Amino acid sequence: ALPDKYEPGSHNTVGIIGLSEGVAWLLDQGLAKVREHEVELMQLILDHLAPDTTGLCAGAPGLHLLGSPDLAQRVGVFSFTHDSLSSQEMAAILEASFGILTRAGLHCAPLVHEMLGTSPSTNANNSGAVRLSLGPFLATSDVEYACNSLAAMCREQVAAGAVVDGFASATPGGRASDGVADPKAAPLRHPAC
Repeated sequence: ALPDKYEPGSHNTVGIIGLSEGVAWLLDQGLAKVREHEVELMQLILDHLAPDTTGLCAGAPGLHLLGSPDLAQRVGVFSFTHDSLSSQEMAAILEASFGILTRAGLHCAPLVHEMLGTSPSTNANNSGAVRLSLGPFLATSDVEYACNSLAAMCREQVAAGAVVDGFASATPGGRASDGVADPKAAPLRHPAC
Protein backbone atom coordinates (compact mmCIF):
# COMPACT_ATOMS: atom_id res chain seq x y z
CA ALA A 1 0.00 0.00 0.00
CA LEU A 2 1.08 3.56 -0.56
CA PRO A 3 3.50 5.01 0.50
CA ASP A 4 5.24 1.96 2.00
CA LYS A 5 5.82 0.29 -1.38
CA TYR A 6 8.23 3.12 -2.30
CA GLU A 7 10.27 2.99 0.93
CA PRO A 8 12.83 0.29 0.02
CA GLY A 9 14.41 2.49 -2.65
CA SER A 10 16.25 1.32 -5.72
CA HIS A 11 19.15 -1.07 -5.94
CA ASN A 12 22.70 0.30 -5.86
CA THR A 13 23.26 -0.57 -9.51
CA VAL A 14 26.58 1.25 -9.79
CA GLY A 15 27.84 -0.49 -6.63
CA ILE A 16 26.73 -3.89 -7.88
CA ILE A 17 28.49 -3.39 -11.23
CA GLY A 18 31.64 -2.09 -9.47
CA LEU A 19 31.71 -5.09 -7.15
CA SER A 20 31.25 -7.43 -10.10
CA GLU A 21 34.14 -5.84 -12.01
CA GLY A 22 36.36 -5.89 -8.91
CA VAL A 23 35.71 -9.59 -8.34
CA ALA A 24 36.35 -10.30 -12.04
CA TRP A 25 39.67 -8.42 -11.84
CA LEU A 26 40.73 -10.37 -8.72
CA LEU A 27 39.83 -13.68 -10.36
CA ASP A 28 41.71 -12.68 -13.50
CA GLN A 29 44.86 -11.69 -11.53
CA GLY A 30 44.63 -14.59 -9.09
CA LEU A 31 44.49 -14.12 -5.34
CA ALA A 32 47.94 -15.65 -4.88
CA LYS A 33 49.52 -13.04 -7.19
CA VAL A 34 47.74 -10.18 -5.42
CA ARG A 35 48.85 -11.50 -2.01
CA GLU A 36 52.42 -12.01 -3.24
CA HIS A 37 52.56 -8.35 -4.29
CA GLU A 38 51.10 -7.25 -0.95
CA VAL A 39 53.71 -9.29 0.95
CA GLU A 40 56.50 -7.75 -1.17
CA LEU A 41 55.28 -4.24 -0.27
CA MET A 42 54.88 -5.13 3.40
CA GLN A 43 58.43 -6.49 3.56
CA LEU A 44 59.67 -3.28 1.99
CA ILE A 45 58.05 -1.20 4.75
CA LEU A 46 59.47 -3.44 7.46
CA ASP A 47 62.95 -3.33 5.88
CA HIS A 48 62.93 0.47 5.49
CA LEU A 49 61.55 1.38 8.91
CA ALA A 50 63.17 -1.52 10.80
CA PRO A 51 60.79 -1.81 13.77
CA ASP A 52 62.05 -3.70 16.80
CA THR A 53 59.89 -6.12 18.79
CA THR A 54 58.27 -3.20 20.65
CA GLY A 55 57.40 -1.40 17.39
CA LEU A 56 59.98 1.39 17.68
CA CYS A 57 61.21 2.13 14.15
CA ALA A 58 65.00 2.50 13.88
CA GLY A 59 64.58 4.01 10.42
CA ALA A 60 62.40 6.88 11.69
CA PRO A 61 63.13 8.41 15.13
CA GLY A 62 60.09 8.53 17.41
CA LEU A 63 57.88 6.48 15.09
CA HIS A 64 56.16 3.39 16.50
CA LEU A 65 54.57 0.62 14.43
CA LEU A 66 51.40 -0.81 15.96
CA GLY A 67 50.98 -4.54 15.56
CA SER A 68 53.43 -7.30 15.02
CA PRO A 69 56.61 -6.75 13.00
CA ASP A 70 56.25 -10.42 11.98
CA LEU A 71 55.23 -10.49 8.30
CA ALA A 72 53.25 -13.72 8.76
CA GLN A 73 50.94 -11.95 11.22
CA ARG A 74 50.21 -8.86 9.09
CA VAL A 75 48.02 -7.67 6.26
CA GLY A 76 48.71 -4.64 4.08
CA VAL A 77 47.63 -2.06 6.67
CA PHE A 78 50.22 -0.26 8.80
CA SER A 79 49.32 1.98 11.74
CA PHE A 80 51.85 4.29 13.39
CA THR A 81 52.11 6.64 16.35
CA HIS A 82 54.79 9.23 17.06
CA ASP A 83 56.32 10.41 20.32
CA SER A 84 55.65 14.11 19.69
CA LEU A 85 53.03 14.29 16.90
CA SER A 86 49.34 13.48 17.05
CA SER A 87 47.96 11.25 14.33
CA GLN A 88 46.20 14.27 12.81
CA GLU A 89 49.47 16.23 12.72
CA MET A 90 51.27 13.30 11.08
CA ALA A 91 48.54 12.97 8.45
CA ALA A 92 48.59 16.71 7.75
CA ILE A 93 52.40 16.78 7.36
CA LEU A 94 52.42 13.72 5.12
CA GLU A 95 49.78 15.26 2.87
CA ALA A 96 51.05 18.86 2.79
CA SER A 97 54.77 18.11 2.56
CA PHE A 98 54.81 14.84 0.64
CA GLY A 99 51.44 14.41 -1.09
CA ILE A 100 50.69 11.19 0.81
CA LEU A 101 47.12 10.58 1.93
CA THR A 102 46.63 8.58 5.11
CA ARG A 103 43.84 8.07 7.60
CA ALA A 104 44.24 9.44 11.11
CA GLY A 105 42.38 8.77 14.33
CA LEU A 106 40.69 5.77 15.89
CA HIS A 107 39.76 4.04 12.60
CA CYS A 108 36.27 3.02 13.80
CA ALA A 109 38.00 0.85 16.43
CA PRO A 110 38.03 2.84 19.69
CA LEU A 111 38.16 -0.28 21.87
CA VAL A 112 41.28 -1.52 20.07
CA HIS A 113 42.93 1.87 20.62
CA GLU A 114 41.98 1.70 24.31
CA MET A 115 43.66 -1.71 24.49
CA LEU A 116 46.77 -0.35 22.73
CA GLY A 117 46.86 2.75 24.94
CA THR A 118 46.49 5.09 21.96
CA SER A 119 42.96 6.30 22.73
CA PRO A 120 42.19 9.77 24.09
CA SER A 121 40.12 8.04 26.77
CA THR A 122 43.29 6.44 28.20
CA ASN A 123 45.49 9.54 27.84
CA ALA A 124 44.40 13.03 26.75
CA ASN A 125 47.60 13.36 24.66
CA ASN A 126 46.70 10.33 22.53
CA SER A 127 44.84 10.66 19.26
CA GLY A 128 44.81 7.18 17.78
CA ALA A 129 47.19 6.41 14.95
CA VAL A 130 47.95 7.27 11.35
CA ARG A 131 47.34 4.45 8.90
CA LEU A 132 48.85 3.55 5.54
CA SER A 133 47.08 0.96 3.41
CA LEU A 134 48.74 -1.04 0.67
CA GLY A 135 46.94 -2.18 -2.44
CA PRO A 136 47.53 -4.01 -5.68
CA PHE A 137 48.02 -0.81 -7.69
CA LEU A 138 50.92 0.53 -5.61
CA ALA A 139 54.45 0.08 -6.93
CA THR A 140 57.54 -0.55 -4.84
CA SER A 141 58.63 3.02 -5.65
CA ASP A 142 55.41 4.32 -4.02
CA VAL A 143 56.14 2.39 -0.83
CA GLU A 144 59.80 3.47 -0.80
CA TYR A 145 58.65 7.07 -1.18
CA ALA A 146 56.19 6.69 1.72
CA CYS A 147 58.91 5.19 3.95
CA ASN A 148 61.39 7.94 3.03
CA SER A 149 58.71 10.54 3.73
CA LEU A 150 57.90 9.07 7.15
CA ALA A 151 61.60 9.07 8.02
CA ALA A 152 62.02 12.67 6.80
CA MET A 153 59.02 13.78 8.88
CA CYS A 154 60.56 12.13 11.94
CA ARG A 155 64.00 13.65 11.31
CA GLU A 156 62.33 17.06 11.07
CA GLN A 157 60.86 16.50 14.54
CA VAL A 158 64.31 15.81 15.95
CA ALA A 159 65.74 18.87 14.17
CA ALA A 160 62.87 20.99 15.55
CA GLY A 161 63.73 19.95 19.10
CA ALA A 162 60.82 17.64 19.73
CA VAL A 163 60.99 15.03 22.45
CA VAL A 164 61.58 11.73 20.66
CA ASP A 165 61.97 8.38 22.40
CA GLY A 166 61.99 10.18 25.75
CA PHE A 167 64.94 12.44 24.93
CA ALA A 168 64.85 16.07 23.79
CA SER A 169 66.86 17.05 20.75
CA ALA A 170 69.86 19.32 21.32
CA THR A 171 68.40 21.74 18.77
CA PRO A 172 65.79 24.10 20.22
CA GLY A 173 62.72 24.75 18.13
CA GLY A 174 59.04 24.21 17.55
CA ARG A 175 56.93 21.43 16.13
CA ALA A 176 57.41 19.95 12.66
CA SER A 177 54.04 21.36 11.65
CA ASP A 178 55.71 24.82 11.86
CA GLY A 179 57.70 24.00 8.72
CA VAL A 180 58.27 21.59 5.89
CA ALA A 181 60.63 18.65 6.01
CA ASP A 182 64.05 19.15 4.43
CA PRO A 183 63.61 18.52 0.69
CA LYS A 184 67.21 17.21 0.50
CA ALA A 185 66.36 14.48 3.03
CA ALA A 186 63.43 13.07 1.04
CA PRO A 187 62.67 12.46 -2.61
CA LEU A 188 60.56 14.91 -4.59
CA ARG A 189 56.79 14.80 -4.23
CA HIS A 190 55.48 11.70 -5.94
CA PRO A 191 52.22 12.21 -7.88
CA ALA A 192 51.17 8.55 -7.58
CA CYS A 193 50.98 8.61 -3.79
